[in-house]
Amino acid sequence: MKMEKAVKTFERVNTSKGGRAIPEDQRPDCFFFVADDPHTETTLSSILPCVDEQTTNQTLAQIKVVINIIVTVVNTFVYALANTNPSPGQNFYYNQSRPPMPPLCSSFDSNMEDRECGTWELSIENASSVWESYICEVTKSDVCTMVGRVTPEIYKQLVAAVNESYALEHYTPPLLSFRDCNFVRDMFESITSDYCPPLERNLRVDLK
Repeated sequence: MKMEKAVKTFERVNTSKGGRAIPEDQRPDCFFFVADDPHTETTLSSILPCVDEQTTNQTLAQIKVVINIIVTVVNTFVYALANTNPSPGQNFYYNQSRPPMPPLCSSFDSNMEDRECGTWELSIENASSVWESYICEVTKSDVCTMVGRVTPEIYKQLVAAVNESYALEHYTPPLLSFRDCNFVRDMFESITSDYCPPLERNLRVDLK
């Protein structure tokens, strides 16, 4: 089979034409897998296990809720326990002292809209390093023996919560772009628009 026939075969791959052969007068410069309308059925969308945009948006909305819950739990501890000064024998006493710890900033308000952090709040990116200066040395029973607002064990738990928030906020949206095929679709659009001149000119192979 000659190269011209091979190209025509490639161009009959289902694009947005419903699997029908592309007429000669409408033949594009190169075969492609994506359509201008992201909702149009293409060969690419029939191969990839994509989820719809509504499902993706609902997932992102739930992630914002979870992040806010984690931040609320962390800040409840900071305000109600770490930054208090209970007397020996009282609940949650571990001899905490020194200036108060700054709270963690939530990137979203109560309506799950983006918000700016206050000057007194710590971002998810730098909270761990700032809180490290508030760690106290402790006895075997986890009571501070020097100034500090958190024990090493408490600090470890706070950092774990911060890391979970960071992962949800920064890693989930890119992963969802794979899930809803946006990443793959963008890649193929880039290939077809930037790196896909006519096959006849680039594939100098005579198929027989």
